[in-house]
Amino acid sequence: MGEKVDVTAGYNRHFDVTLNDEWDEKHMRVVAFVANYNSTNPCDCSVLNAAKRDIIAKTSGIGSISQYSSSSDAWMITDLAGRTVARGQGSASLTAAYNALNKGMYVVKVGEKSKKIVLN
Repeated sequence: MGEKVDVTAGYNRHFDVTLNDEWDEKHMRVVAFVANYNSTNPCDCSVLNAAKRDIIAKTSGIGSISQYSSSSDAWMITDLAGRTVARGQGSASLTAAYNALNKGMYVVKVGEKSKKIVLN
């Protein structure tokens, strides 16, 4: 059973959930919906609104730049303000840093190659 909502007054709700370490969040989605439920009249039940979001929404751009990174290549990720948010060496650490980024725009530089990525 969900929470009772007055849709005419508007509704905003935030939930925090700790995921099981065995779950792969790259293959998970969050689904939320607002529905009318009438226990005495099944014809008076309907979904009013629904939304689905990836838990991790990443662009595919990192794949094309990390494939040029070997275990010895230095890399750097900067935000649009020019601040270095991560740096390291090798494709494994680049992938780990990429997966830890928040939503936003970044520039990933591996050697002399650069790629803009957008995470939403």
